[in-house]
Amino acid sequence: MHRETIKKVNETITSLCDYIQDLIERNPADAIGALPSLVEALAKITEVEVLDQALGKQLELFSATGGTHKRR
Repeated sequence: MHRETIKKVNETITSLCDYIQDLIERNPADAIGALPSLVEALAKITEVEVLDQALGKQLELFSATGGTHKRR
């Protein structure tokens, strides 16, 4: 892959991760509805398969903590 393309892909991934984190912090109720499609988009960009179980566990953790779960 061309160096400039890799740079743009990395910037897109970073922006999407930042957007997801910001959404979770700003509006947890909206984040619960939007999170699955945002994570799926991130997975497609990074060519990672997302298992429904893993996503479900993350959503359960997010819901159980009242939207206060922070990434490390």
